[in-house]
Amino acid sequence: MLPTPGMGHLIPLIGFAKDLVQSHDLAITLIVLTIGPPTNAQKDLLHALPGTIKPILVPPVSSQPEMNAFVAITRSMSSIRHVFKSLVDSNRPRELVVDLLTTDVLDVAMEFNIPSYVYFPSSALSLALMFDLPTSDETVSYEFRDLPEPMKLPGSVPVHGMILNSFKDLEPGTIEALQLEEPDKPAVYAIGPRLQTGSSGGIDESECALGLEMSEQRFLWVILGHGSTGGFLTHCGWNSVLESIANGVPMIAWPLYAEQRMNAVLLTEGINVALRPTVNQKDQGLIIREEMSKYKDAAAKAVSEMVKWKEDDNI
Repeated sequence: MLPTPGMGHLIPLIGFAKDLVQSHDLAITLIVLTIGPPTNAQKDLLHALPGTIKPILVPPVSSQPEMNAFVAITRSMSSIRHVFKSLVDSNRPRELVVDLLTTDVLDVAMEFNIPSYVYFPSSALSLALMFDLPTSDETVSYEFRDLPEPMKLPGSVPVHGMILNSFKDLEPGTIEALQLEEPDKPAVYAIGPRLQTGSSGGIDESECALGLEMSEQRFLWVILGHGSTGGFLTHCGWNSVLESIANGVPMIAWPLYAEQRMNAVLLTEGINVALRPTVNQKDQGLIIREEMSKYKDAAAKAVSEMVKWKEDDNI
């Protein structure tokens, strides 16, 4: 597995890796990219890994904090290729899983003839849009300002499948459409909801609370699963959306960027578990609470069905 540099990418793939080693007789190698030396948080996270997950740290290409992840990945390609060669020479990997932003590495996997999968941490709706864009470009008229010169884009690298953090009861029509067999479209596996709860570094809740108290700093600890939480103002990031749904917490959608606006549309117009701040919405609260109860039960059902998925050796 190879996540993008940063804890926000490292933690979800580590969680997925733990799920796999707990349910299958697997050994997983985690190739870790960093911008600068590993942080203490990264060290703690990697130190807490089970023996079946072996981390390999790729030497950092820069200690400059302003370097972005895309540049770090590009400059690390030579080192990544060396790691792949060492793995192939010693014990050939069966598959590679990358996250959405490290797809440059798929070229290296092709060199060594290793099947690849992309872990997609957001909604099925946003993935469907990506698949549909080439068709929409041919059928829908737009007006754009011309670029000064043509852009050179490399050809697409085929993957064996997309691993999606969503579930059918939440996005039934979209996931069914994504899973239809079509030429040149990879298989799509819906394995959600995968929730990032607690600490992946082995620190329990009481230790976190004690550490915060000893810091003598003011803090706000908000837990969506707490019974006193009546609602959640969210930027519609997918992890917080799934956690809210799993805990039956109604949402106020306040999207900011990336695919968050699409998620807001899904929540407010698709499944009706959130509202967006406008005038005269006092009657919507009861409807939203009723819908949240339904999707909370659906999320619990999807989690229980993960046992069945874990017994499937197709991936």
